[in-house]
Amino acid sequence: MVFENPRLEKNRDNNFTLYALGEKGMLATGSDLVAELIRDSSILKIYVSKGKKTIFYDDILLGKNETIKFEQYLVENFV
Repeated sequence: MVFENPRLEKNRDNNFTLYALGEKGMLATGSDLVAELIRDSSILKIYVSKGKKTIFYDDILLGKNETIKFEQYLVENFV
């Protein structure tokens, strides 16, 4: 899957959400991505959909250090 135009939003709970649109080809559009990092419980929620159909959904548990590193990665590359 290939995504374009990523944008990062910071929620009022200090959680980060990354949105990206699917790549547009000549005949079709790719899948959309929503990845939310929940800092309090160290969970990364990933949701990939195409239209109303869910292609991939998973909650990934991260360690404290992994959460900090991933948050730094998001801020450095998408803000």
